[in-house]
Amino acid sequence: MSPRSLLSIAACLLIAAPLAFAQQPPKEPPAPDQSKLPGHLDNWEKAMAKVDTLIIDCNRTDKKITFKSTDAFTGKAFFMKDKKDIFILIQMEKMDRSDPKQKDKSGVYERYVCNPTACYEYVPAEKKIRYRMIPATKDGQIADDNLLSFLFGMNAKQATSRYKLKLLKEDDWYVYVEVLPTRAEDKLDFETARVCLDKSTYLPRQLWFRQNNGDEVTWDLPSINTKDRIDRKYFEKPDLPGKDWKFEEIKKEDVPPRVVRPKDGK
Repeated sequence: MSPRSLLSIAACLLIAAPLAFAQQPPKEPPAPDQSKLPGHLDNWEKAMAKVDTLIIDCNRTDKKITFKSTDAFTGKAFFMKDKKDIFILIQMEKMDRSDPKQKDKSGVYERYVCNPTACYEYVPAEKKIRYRMIPATKDGQIADDNLLSFLFGMNAKQATSRYKLKLLKEDDWYVYVEVLPTRAEDKLDFETARVCLDKSTYLPRQLWFRQNNGDEVTWDLPSINTKDRIDRKYFEKPDLPGKDWKFEEIKKEDVPPRVVRPKDGK
């Protein structure tokens, strides 16, 4: 066989080998070991038990399937617990779609305040603060049962009894847990959710959920401060921003789904 023929065969082998490899069906990743989930939940519970306050940098992306649009919001969330009481304050501003680092010219913002007796939601477009009173809770029950309270207010036993949890995957840095609602009231809030925990702290790093209409919401939490204190007054009943603003009470029968995401960014 001539040298040229040998070179031709070698070239064919070099070309064909990668193609043959590429045509092989990809191997399915090994299924996560579900026996590890209780340990991860226990670490999460212990991590939350050590903190009394959290100041969280937040980035939220709202993907609206119906309108084929995506909105981005940036802000902070403040969390505090006092014995069995949970306090939450969330402040978000809408960002420009063409330049996510700049605030949107519309000036749209969100503000949500929740304490053990009431929850308040600012509606700038209507110049009102909607609020609903929270009835006294039983011992060990969190004040406002929603996904953020799941992250910061429940223990592992409460979480596993309320939701169907599944370990999706884990790597050297993160643990990913699927959260499925089992109660009728929770199914109104979301269809499915995914929580990402930072393995170095076991504090939440990301929360994603899909609503019943197909819309997807992602909360990205790049930075969590557990050292600075928060003044309790930030969680009290807010003052009206202006004379033309008003309060509007939401009765129990009118309460919308309780995932913390104001409707249409208002």
